[in-house]
Amino acid sequence: MTENTSDIAIDLPTSDWLLIDAVLDNLAEIASEESDDETVAICEAIRVKGLEQNPGWPTNDEELETWPEPGQRSVMRLTENEWGFVVEAIIEDAEVSEQIAVEPADDEDEDDTDWAQLASEARSLAAYISESL
Repeated sequence: MTENTSDIAIDLPTSDWLLIDAVLDNLAEIASEESDDETVAICEAIRVKGLEQNPGWPTNDEELETWPEPGQRSVMRLTENEWGFVVEAIIEDAEVSEQIAVEPADDEDEDDTDWAQLASEARSLAAYISESL
């Protein structure tokens, strides 16, 4: 199989790219713990591309609380293979969220996160990206 190196531009809400960045960050952390250097490198390369394509990316946590502006969009450019990797990572993350949604909480600290809603949003994002390819 040959690697497609042409970039494909996809216009999406910048907040969706933040979700993608978080998914890739989590995946890279897990891959690092499993000594999967290839996955770590792919995640980091895609995250750097995202950072470079969002010049207003905050540099501290305070700025991140109010960024991006509501309705802000970004045209993100990745190769077809990179977009495919992103879609797979989002789907895997959605599956984990769905599992968490059906498991009873073990601790006394109730988590207010709506894991089923997060999974649904992730699956919608993965479908949007797939349809855009």
